[in-house]
Amino acid sequence: VGKRIEDLDVSTDVKAKWTEQDRQVLDGKTHHEEYRIEVEGESKAYENFLSPVRVGDTIVGLVGVAMDITERKRAKEALQEAHDELELRVQQRTAELVATNEQLEREIAERKRAEEAVRRSEARYRQLFEQTQAALAETQALYHAVTAVASTLRQDEAIEHILEQLARVVPYDSASVQLLREGYLDVVGGRGWSDPAVVVGHRYPVPGDNPNTIVIQ
Repeated sequence: VGKRIEDLDVSTDVKAKWTEQDRQVLDGKTHHEEYRIEVEGESKAYENFLSPVRVGDTIVGLVGVAMDITERKRAKEALQEAHDELELRVQQRTAELVATNEQLEREIAERKRAEEAVRRSEARYRQLFEQTQAALAETQALYHAVTAVASTLRQDEAIEHILEQLARVVPYDSASVQLLREGYLDVVGGRGWSDPAVVVGHRYPVPGDNPNTIVIQ
């Protein structure tokens, strides 16, 4: 109190700064700032307010208030650090959750592909099994038919047995049995006609322009 700026124990730069601030306030401006200075070897933060004092329209002086805000600044800085650290943790956790979610999506997609592959494989094996069973049934039927031909001397009985066994393998409306002769197929029996005599005895040249030739080939 009662000292001039030049009498204060501060650096020349600080004195020049304060002198300029006082000059501006005496010209009618207000001033507000935060600054740090060394006080007894410790860095202190201050908030400074300067305002002109008027009597009527005349500025007769100025009033200044300086507050030590060191603790407030420290608390604010600590809060900011905590906020920054929390934000960093949130970002890291979010990245971990995104990575985990992406991994789960990949695993789900892979599982679906594996399940689809198993379904296709099962369907394929089922189809092969059914085809094998059908081929086995056909083989057995044809075997019985051939056995019938070999075990009987009566051609009409053998033909009926062949047609009967064939119906078990391939259901049909009509069918015929044809014997391959020298240059032609001879229809020797059939089913599905009201009068088998209509087809029995027909001959188809082999080779010739008829579906029978394709079968023989």
